[in-house]
Amino acid sequence: MHPFYASHHQKIIAIDDTVAFVGGVDLTTGRWDTRAHLSRDRRRRGLNGRRHGPVRDVQMIVDSDAAVALADLVRERWRLATGEALRPCGRDGDVWPEGLEPQFNDHTVGISRTMPDWRKGTAVSEILHLAEDMLRSARDLVYVEAQYFFAASASAGSSRNSWSGPADPKWSSSPAGPCREWLRPGPWEATATG
Repeated sequence: MHPFYASHHQKIIAIDDTVAFVGGVDLTTGRWDTRAHLSRDRRRRGLNGRRHGPVRDVQMIVDSDAAVALADLVRERWRLATGEALRPCGRDGDVWPEGLEPQFNDHTVGISRTMPDWRKGTAVSEILHLAEDMLRSARDLVYVEAQYFFAASASAGSSRNSWSGPADPKWSSSPAGPCREWLRPGPWEATATG
C-alpha cells in the first residue's frame, strides 16, 4: 500500500554498486529517440510496432561514489516499499560501458530527492528547495523547459505574478525547446518573455 495519489517517479538503474543511470527518461517502451527529435522518424517504434512521437529528456550515467550513493537510495526505497533490507553488492572492477566516453570526470555530484511523510519515513523536499533557490538566484533570464508544472501555472500568470527574487529576470518557457515543430500551440505561448 502506498499513499493515495502518490507516484514513485525516481528513475534509477543501479548496477552492482559500480555504475548507475539516473534522469528523467521513463524506463519503459516508447522512449527511444535521437538528438534530432524529428517529428517523423521511421526508426522510432514501440514494441507493438507502432510509431511514437519525439521524446526529449535527460539521463546520465555515473560511477564511483555517486553510483554507490544511488544504489543506497535504491536500497532504501526498496526497504520502505517491501520491508526487506538489501545488502550492498561490493564493487568489483570497472563496468563502465565500453565505447562510452565520459563528458566530465572527477566532479562532485549531488542527489536531490522528494519523498512523502509516510509510514516511518520523514518528508524530504530537496528538489523543491533547490528549484526555489535557483529561481531566487536568477538575475537575467529564467528559462524553464518542462511539460508539466510550468505551462498551466504560467499561462494563468501565477508563477510570474508571485515572483519575489532579488532581481526581475525575463521569463521564458517552452515544453519542447527547439522541437516546437511537432507541438500544437498551447498555454505556454502566453509566457514567452516578460
